[in-house]
Amino acid sequence: MQLTDRASIAALIPHQGEMCLIDQVLDWDAEQISARSGTVHQSSNPLLQDGQLYTVVLVEYAAQAAAIHAALAGEGMGRDRAAVVGAIKSLQLNVPVVATTITELTLTARCILNDPGGAIYQLSAQAADVTLMEARVVLVLPQRG
Repeated sequence: MQLTDRASIAALIPHQGEMCLIDQVLDWDAEQISARSGTVHQSSNPLLQDGQLYTVVLVEYAAQAAAIHAALAGEGMGRDRAAVVGAIKSLQLNVPVVATTITELTLTARCILNDPGGAIYQLSAQAADVTLMEARVVLVLPQRG
């Protein structure tokens, strides 16, 4: 199943306006999601610093893909019950800055573990079949209270 309009994607996650970085869900199933973003070097991108996109912020891009997956897969997370990134593990940055010639990212998030308190996802960000970033994130659901 594909989601090709940003309004449908933004309805699933707490990130709104320019902070909703995902343009399209390419494919997803119970275990993983593949998404696309064309916001990389748009002047409205709130993550740009002095016109550059540092590779470390690709964790946010891929974490948004994980949040979309969690909402679509019915894992108890989503816009109404937002998880927070509790930890980033095994972060691998293959370049320091995303080249200005890159206009599109492919983001993948694979759920490794899911329980009522959150989830662990393996993330990656690629451009033109080159992996720019890989990491694992722990998503934590705040306790209801």
